Amino acid sequence: MDCPHCQSPHVSLLQRKTHLGYTMFRCKHCRRTFNERTDTPFNFIEVPTDIVFQVLFCCVRYKLSYRDVAEFFLLRGFKFTHETVRF
Repeated sequence: MDCPHCQSPHVSLLQRKTHLGYTMFRCKHCRRTFNERTDTPFNFIEVPTDIVFQVLFCCVRYKLSYRDVAEFFLLRGFKFTHETVRF
């Protein structure tokens, strides 16, 4: 994996992970830390990427309303509103 900040291929794997469980890296050139999601559209989303794709799948494949999707994931232990699904 290359550094998303300076594009250097010299990165080291850190022992810690993010609170969502993503692997952390440190660039040996610019000394910045980053994770697997850095520089992606999913970087600032506060739920795991697989949950985002499951929500999209429910909306597109099964044509569920935003409120139904939010209620469905509430049963699975993820609490968010229909406005979060819309966003």
